Amino acid sequence: QFPGGSVNSSTEAFPRGIRYDSAGTYIIQLEATNSCGNFTVADTFIVQELTTLTLPEDQTLCASVEPFRLDVNPVGGTWSGSGVSPNGRFAPAAANSGPNVLTYNYGVGACSISDNFTIEIIPAPNVNAGPDVTICSNEPNQLLTGSPANGTWSSTIDNILDGDQFITASAGPGSFTLAYNFIDGNNCQGVDSVTILVNEAPSISVADSSYCNTPGATALPLASPAGGSWSGPGVVDGNAGRFDPIVAGGPGSYQLNYTVTNANGCTSVLAANIGVIDPVSVDA
Repeated sequence: QFPGGSVNSSTEAFPRGIRYDSAGTYIIQLEATNSCGNFTVADTFIVQELTTLTLPEDQTLCASVEPFRLDVNPVGGTWSGSGVSPNGRFAPAAANSGPNVLTYNYGVGACSISDNFTIEIIPAPNVNAGPDVTICSNEPNQLLTGSPANGTWSSTIDNILDGDQFITASAGPGSFTLAYNFIDGNNCQGVDSVTILVNEAPSISVADSSYCNTPGATALPLASPAGGSWSGPGVVDGNAGRFDPIVAGGPGSYQLNYTVTNANGCTSVLAANIGVIDPVSVDA
């Protein structure tokens, strides 16, 4: 006998077509008769309620979207598919370009069900911020060139960017990472970065000076840092810093340059004004 079933009883050895349309606990009973008498055996079983799965709608995403957790009800099942972890964390960048069918499997007791939905991935634009650059702190502003064109530059440090110009003087020595962001016609974002290393250029100090218009080389003013070289009118030994007023051209004002290169390969030049005057004539 099958109380609550679509068939109440059957005399078949293997009854068929018995259906239980409602969840609940049911008893089946077998009655048999032989020469020893009548026998009855009963058993109990449970018909589970069918679980309804609620999954996200089909959607289209850019590959640049940050990973996120898929919203599903009930929770506790297992996900499978390109770009998704078993616990439902979906990473667009790890998925295949184009349609991705994501399947959710959920099982309780004897019942197991599954459903799926589709996420279409649009590839992120291929963005290139260019090669890393090393410059000196006394160099002019650097023009930044990202590809594709018409993106935007950004930095976590204020006042070192002006559009696509890196402002060397504002940055000063140090290492600076700049981000280039581009959004394509699908509203998909691509980002790349470039590092600009700014090495400190030498800081030169040297005083103006005057010399008498007499023959022979004389020492030019001491310059800091040492190890540089002088150039200009009247300089007869640039490395030693020797100046000859007569060679320079006699009385007048001359601009000489002191040039020094440091261990970073950065070069600085500072001008010094050197005067040549006639000695005073004395009549005895």
